[in-house]
Amino acid sequence: MTQYSATNVEVADPTDTCASNPTYASASAIVDEAVASAGELGKKVIGTVSDDITTAHNDGARDNRQRESTLGNLTADIWLDALNQPGRGGADIGIMNPGGLRDELLYEPTGDEEPGEVTYAEAASINPFANTLMTVDLTGAQVVTLLEQQWQPEGSSRPFLKLGLSDNVTYTYDPDAAAGSRISSVSIDGEPLDESATYTIASGSFLIGGGDNFTVLAEGSNAKDTGLIDTDAFVNYFGARDEVSPDHRKQAVAITDQPSELTAGDEVSFTASGFDLTSLGSPTNSEVEVFVGDDSVGTFPITAGLIQGVPTRNGTADISFTVPEQATAPAGIAAADDGTASQVRLVASPSDTEVSFPVTITADEPTSTTTDPTTSTSDPTTSTSSDPSTSTSTSTSTSGTGTSTGTPTATSTSGTAPSTDDDVTGPVVETDDTTPGPGAGVVGSGLGLLLAAGAALAIAGARRTAGRRH
Repeated sequence: MTQYSATNVEVADPTDTCASNPTYASASAIVDEAVASAGELGKKVIGTVSDDITTAHNDGARDNRQRESTLGNLTADIWLDALNQPGRGGADIGIMNPGGLRDELLYEPTGDEEPGEVTYAEAASINPFANTLMTVDLTGAQVVTLLEQQWQPEGSSRPFLKLGLSDNVTYTYDPDAAAGSRISSVSIDGEPLDESATYTIASGSFLIGGGDNFTVLAEGSNAKDTGLIDTDAFVNYFGARDEVSPDHRKQAVAITDQPSELTAGDEVSFTASGFDLTSLGSPTNSEVEVFVGDDSVGTFPITAGLIQGVPTRNGTADISFTVPEQATAPAGIAAADDGTASQVRLVASPSDTEVSFPVTITADEPTSTTTDPTTSTSDPTTSTSSDPSTSTSTSTSTSGTGTSTGTPTATSTSGTAPSTDDDVTGPVVETDDTTPGPGAGVVGSGLGLLLAAGAALAIAGARRTAGRRH
């Protein structure tokens, strides 16, 4: 037996032998009728778009599966919307594998329809596999694993497959981190993901079954098949809306040196990249505003250009700011004990790309001086006086835990002229009070002055006696 494969083989006209075969003729008639019916059904307008909604493009080619896209995210929104309709089981997150998007939603007509109109045939060509929609329950930790599995196993045909995500999910990642630790934060409905909580995931049966190496989905619990065909969900979504517009907000941004703990008053720096989508019509972001809690801490330029890596990305910003002293906590985000904010948020313009990550903010601890009242050293030999009747002694002590200063004051009324140690006449007098304590300087200084005065009077009396003898 010879094996072979062929792709998009052109259909040839039947031979005379086939055409004359009754079985072939009967089957051919069924096919011709189905094609004619499908052609008419396919022309039906199911809704409108305001602009192109496409896969990620690269060098003019569609279907860059490494990159986030307006069509991938919209499809994930559609799956989530379908499962949250009345009578259905409900879901928390919608996801879409990029390989399942086989065509584009273009504003310009592809047939007889008007510009902006979307036909049934266009919807069916995007999702041609007739997958049924399913749900499965994952823990928050498994959701993180799901995002980690976008980096494909070694030897896969592509190194990275970017999941489309419903618009209530954003995340940050470190592209240079080790496998299994690249996802640095995930937010769902504006709040940090709870790894112990349970989230219901909605997607097609191929992906929920663990397709494209997203094996954690097959490990989830409570898997349910709704029986709803993906194309029908797509058609119903457009039929319920006057117009569908592309959402150019990117839901995943790379951050290098992402902080987790901040101190009020400190300078913080990190680099963020991957602000731009590459779907048709997506804008190039020019700046990003950064918030700590609800407080803006600055707007920073985004440098356009391609960054190589896995995944590739466009748009880079170097961010540096001072952590506010009195940051406010945004609604729904847990605050630290001192009431400071616990979230850093990035908002890029003009696309409104927004991601956030949780942080713990602590107040700046001031340097304090402590006083040890049990240890003090006085210098009884140092006294200053600016008044003839006043002498002041200042003592300074230091300890291993801080610095303390004291200024005990002694007042003497026995002198009539200012004096210091340098101009005291008479012999040097030492006191015998060597006991340290808060009064040592006072006692020593006062006693020294009294003894010095007595010695001076004795010398003066001796001089008067000597004078009388002469």
